[in-house]
Amino acid sequence: MNDQVSNPDVLKNTHPAPMEKIQQAHDFMDSLELHEPVVPLQVANFVTSTAANKEIESDSKGAYVNNGSLVTFVDGISAQHKKDVLNSTLLAQLAATKKYDRYKDTEAWYKFYIDTLEKIGWVAQSFSFSEYQVSGSTFTVDKVVIDVLKAIASENEMAVVQETLKALEALSDKDGKLVLFDSNSHHQGNGNFQIASAREADGDVAVNLGAFYFDSTQNSTKVLFFEFKSSETNIFKGTESAVLNEEVYSQVRDKIVTKLGGKIAQNVDEIEI
Repeated sequence: MNDQVSNPDVLKNTHPAPMEKIQQAHDFMDSLELHEPVVPLQVANFVTSTAANKEIESDSKGAYVNNGSLVTFVDGISAQHKKDVLNSTLLAQLAATKKYDRYKDTEAWYKFYIDTLEKIGWVAQSFSFSEYQVSGSTFTVDKVVIDVLKAIASENEMAVVQETLKALEALSDKDGKLVLFDSNSHHQGNGNFQIASAREADGDVAVNLGAFYFDSTQNSTKVLFFEFKSSETNIFKGTESAVLNEEVYSQVRDKIVTKLGGKIAQNVDEIEI
C-alpha cells in the first residue's frame, strides 16, 4: 500500500482554517457556474421511477454512480460525509464541464476539477497524468482501473471497488445507472472518468482518486468493459489522495447543495453491491 495511505497524518486536519480560506470558498461558490447536463431518456425515466433520493445510510459500505464518476465507500463513514463526497465531486465535474470540453480539452478540465475541490475545502496532494502502458494486444478499462488504484488504496477499499465494478458489469446496457455513467464518461472515441474510494478515520473523511482519460479510434459501449485494441487506443491515468478540511467545507456545504439543486437527483444513484 502506498505510503500516502498508510501514513495517519494524511487523515489529520491539524491546523484550523484561516478566515481568508473560508471567505475565498464563499466567494468561489458565489461566482461558480455549473454545466446543465442533458439527461438521457433512460436516466430521466429511471430517476422518476426509483428512490433516487433515498436517505443515505451511515456506517455501511456503498457505491454510487455520480455523473461520470464512480464513488465507493468502505464501512464506517457517516451519512453526512458520504453526501459531502458525492456532492463535492459532482460539483467539481459540472463546474469543469462548464469551463472546458470534457473530452477535447481534458487536461484543462482536470485542472479546474481539482482546483474546484481545493477551493471548497479538499486538501489535495500533487496531481499529474502519465500514459498507462498496456500489455497485450487488447485490454478492458476495468482492469486498468484495478491496476492503478491498488497502488494507492487499502485492501478494504479495493474490495469495495471490485464489488462495484462487478455489479456494474452485471447491469443491462439499458439500465439507468449504466446509461448515466456511460453518457457522462465517454463520447465517441474519447473518455474521461474518475473512480473515487472514500474512508473515514478520527472523524475526518479522505478520498483516493483514480482519474482516467483515453482516446481511441474505436467507439465503445459499456465503456469500462469494452475490449479495446491497444494499437488503436491511448489511455492516461492520474492518482490523487485528498482529505476534507471540515472547517472550510462546513461553511459552504449548504451553498453547494443549493447550487446543485435537482442535479443531485439527476446525476447520483446507488449501485447495489
